[in-house]
Amino acid sequence: MVYKSKIAKRQKDDFEYIREYVKNNDLKGLARTVQKKAKQINQRLYRIEKQGLSKSSYAYRRTIEEEDKPRYTTSLNKINKMTRKELVQQAYNIQSKLSSSTSTIRGTKALNEKRVSLGLEALRNEINRTRDDIKINKNDFKNFLEQGGGEILNNKFYDSTQVIEDWQDNIKKGISTNQFINAYNEYVQDEEEAFNYQEFLNKLKSIKG
Repeated sequence: MVYKSKIAKRQKDDFEYIREYVKNNDLKGLARTVQKKAKQINQRLYRIEKQGLSKSSYAYRRTIEEEDKPRYTTSLNKINKMTRKELVQQAYNIQSKLSSSTSTIRGTKALNEKRVSLGLEALRNEINRTRDDIKINKNDFKNFLEQGGGEILNNKFYDSTQVIEDWQDNIKKGISTNQFINAYNEYVQDEEEAFNYQEFLNKLKSIKG
């Protein structure tokens, strides 16, 4: 609880400068600070892109939702033309990204590691109820996700535990993770339609053959 309260206090302090500008009705000063902060977050988002972490970064995805692109304007002329409400909202939007650990490479990677660990633990617990012969290696699971396995796990027509069991069973038979995922992609249909599981299994058999 003490740790969480410290985070909450730090995040509150992160936004204090915005409240001060508004309190003093210094919109010109706030505009200049927004420009500076925009440049700062844009640099972080660029580094996130270069590391191939765009899909994993909450800060990156939220920026696109707000701006229709992964960048905030740094034009002081455009910022000064914003209404008071728009300017204050922009300040809060940008600062919320700067305060998020997912605006940094280190923070995004740490969150990814946590997601992998939690997801793997849940799958292990579920699978071990019926299959004690499947032992999922963490690095193999990360590789599975990085190659597109996450899309398979999210398919509502293909149970996640069955995905892992099929993946591991076929690995033992000589099918690579890449071949497994490519075979899935070949037979997955539109979201409105059911995944053709039997054709998928037949495709895997033909690869093994």
